[in-house]
Amino acid sequence: EKAGCAHAELNAIAHAFTNLNPEISLPQEANAMHEFICKNHRGIFKDSIAFVTLEPCSHQGKTPPCAKLFSELGFKKIFISVKDENEIASKGAEFLKKQGVEIEFGVLEDGGKKLLKPFLKWQKGQFKLFKLALSMNGSPFGKIVSNELSRTYAHKIRAVIDLLVLGGETIRKDRPILDARLCKGKAPNLCILSHQNLENFDKSIPLFSVPHRQIYTQI
Repeated sequence: EKAGCAHAELNAIAHAFTNLNPEISLPQEANAMHEFICKNHRGIFKDSIAFVTLEPCSHQGKTPPCAKLFSELGFKKIFISVKDENEIASKGAEFLKKQGVEIEFGVLEDGGKKLLKPFLKWQKGQFKLFKLALSMNGSPFGKIVSNELSRTYAHKIRAVIDLLVLGGETIRKDRPILDARLCKGKAPNLCILSHQNLENFDKSIPLFSVPHRQIYTQI
């Protein structure tokens, strides 16, 4: 989840809390939600078991640590797929063990690592993606060669990346818009690899008409 938003553990517990207490409306802000559940759980999670993909965080940042939440609610055992290697956020399992919560690592570990691959890569630095669409004869030219499903997936990726890098010649030939309309997402900012200055590009090319987009060139 984005920084400052409720982590997956808190969201899951909030979902269960709401199902068990349909008459109660939870606060939506992460810190307020955490505090409300801790004060009003009435022991409904005591001796519960949780399955998590990544080791619960132990770090107090913009939101409270998930490990503390499990402890305060009285969970008796946590199954963890992947250990968190982040030096700041990790050690949630160690904290929980000290609170008397049983911990078991390695549950569906291979699947957990695959699911967490983008997140784990992001923790170590930049996450780069490369996209290429070719026709059956190996040509990248002509009309759209991919289908609606793959295009929608590409748009979902565009909606979450920080920057889209492409060549100036591609822009001049394809005249793309490069937005995220198929998923109704935010269009990415662009870096154009070109010896030409931005002022020399044809501004009637659709990508230049996308609002709130930053575009710059790099040789």
